[in-house]
Amino acid sequence: MMSLDADHFISLFEQLEEGVVVAKSEDHLSFKILFKNQAASHFFSEQILSLEEIQRYFVAEDLPRYQRTLTASIQSKESRKMQLRLQNKSVDSELWVELQIIPKKEGEGLLVSLFIRDINDEIQSESLLKQSELKHRLLFTRANDAIFIIKNLQIVECNEKTLSMFESPGYSGVSNKMLYLFMPEIQYDGSDSILNFHYLVQAALEGEPQFFYWIFKKFSGTQFEAEVSLSAFVLGDEHFVQVIVRDITARRKAEQEELRAQIAEKANRELQRQIKERIQAEEQLKFAQQYNSSIINSSLDMIVASNKEGVVTEFNLAAVKAFGCDPQEIIGQSVAVLFASEEESRSVLLEILEAGYFLGEIHCRARNGDEFTAYLSASMLLNKEGKSIGTVGVVKDITELKEQEAALKESVAQKEVLIKEVHHRVKNNLQVINSILQLQTAYIDDEHAIMALQDCQSRIKSMAFIHESLYQSSDLAKVNFSEYLEALCKNLLYSYQADNRRVRLKLNVDVVSLSLDTAISCGLIVNELISNAFKHAFPAKEKGEITVDLTPHGKAHRLIVNDNGVGMPAGLNFKKSNSLGLQLVLGLVDQIDGKITKESKGGTKFIINFNRH
Repeated sequence: MMSLDADHFISLFEQLEEGVVVAKSEDHLSFKILFKNQAASHFFSEQILSLEEIQRYFVAEDLPRYQRTLTASIQSKESRKMQLRLQNKSVDSELWVELQIIPKKEGEGLLVSLFIRDINDEIQSESLLKQSELKHRLLFTRANDAIFIIKNLQIVECNEKTLSMFESPGYSGVSNKMLYLFMPEIQYDGSDSILNFHYLVQAALEGEPQFFYWIFKKFSGTQFEAEVSLSAFVLGDEHFVQVIVRDITARRKAEQEELRAQIAEKANRELQRQIKERIQAEEQLKFAQQYNSSIINSSLDMIVASNKEGVVTEFNLAAVKAFGCDPQEIIGQSVAVLFASEEESRSVLLEILEAGYFLGEIHCRARNGDEFTAYLSASMLLNKEGKSIGTVGVVKDITELKEQEAALKESVAQKEVLIKEVHHRVKNNLQVINSILQLQTAYIDDEHAIMALQDCQSRIKSMAFIHESLYQSSDLAKVNFSEYLEALCKNLLYSYQADNRRVRLKLNVDVVSLSLDTAISCGLIVNELISNAFKHAFPAKEKGEITVDLTPHGKAHRLIVNDNGVGMPAGLNFKKSNSLGLQLVLGLVDQIDGKITKESKGGTKFIINFNRH
């Protein structure tokens, strides 16, 4: 039985969260349990009576260790502590506990106290921590990136990848070395390596993780580009920075290869596009050349082109037929071989160079030596910049036309001779008629009849003058009415002017050419009006003046016959007069599409505007 003093300790043991088992042995071989608290019941059944029975609760693997520890503690009389596992059969699981053995001699016997503490959570946490440390160690050791732990830019730890990446002979080559030893002095952008890396480390220590690209240097001196990340952490009172370096040389090379491949692919696509466009352009050019060649060869006129050196480059089928030679014989030859003379060839080319074109007749020589006349229309060929690249000419054989022209000229000359002969004979016939009338007046005593015959003679003379003018003129279609009018007026002045009459005849006539019909009508009109003026305007035979004006008036002509004589009787309507002469004038004015007006102020003025030429 325990003493009453032990009751106090029992009360204390019951309050403990640890399990307490007290056993006593008299022979040091078997131990009988004297006490176990309520907490111990959590680990062991209440039926246990000895320490030997406790052993069945231990996991079999830990039992030998427990026995060795218990024996050592009893023998040495010293407290021993150990960790082992109990078999929790209620939940079929294992429970880690810390067991402290405290032996104490009591009389002849031995008192052994066991203190059991549940450390299952601690063991699990420690296990997880160890697993986490192992995992991180494996990640650190086996990472594909180089990992440094630095303090004040000094490497305090690194992984194996660091050694291979920097080609270090071992850990000694890296450990405790300053990190800037593995950098070039200047980065690719020209910045200072040590200074800039120091700023980046400071930023990481201030809580801002850094990610950037950097140039490092291997032990061999070879430089390489890398991705770098910096992150700071604290152990105790010390601050560290983890540096992760990823060599991106292969990636850059792959990116460059990919970029080159993209550029090559783009260049290939562009080349294919250009080849396709060129093929299309060549096909279009070929089609255009065939189309132009078809147009050129379908021309009935000869088409010849040459370069700026005067060498033939184009020779169509019409030219082949005309010159009697194949294109292969002419193309590549000087264009001068197509001319009958080199002098004419030089003259034509010189005019094209000076004026830019040539229009005119040339003389060509065929292959067989025959010469023919042709009409050449040539011009200079210009490029987009306006510079000469050659000449092109259209040649038309006009040999037949020249022959027809010569025949036509001969025919026209013959007809002109005939027409002149006709006019000459008409004039002669009119003169014969005039002479007959003159002879007839010798047999007539009636003054009025004589005057009538003289009027007829005057009219016949005016018509004879027309035919005489045409006979003498080189232009048989037109009459130089100015010359004719001058001759007519002189004849009238000669016919009506007597010794005691002093009437002047004044002409103001522009150069005017009229057709035969219009000239005859105008001549008769002037003849009648001047004759009337001579006969009636000056009855007292005093002196006076008759004026004849013929001028262009717009697209028409204006003829004015004016005298300063006594004028026509008052109230006389000349358009209704019975005078043969005035009636003849009115009829002739209508024939030349004209209009006649009269003014009676200081004499008599007749104004005739006519459109007929």
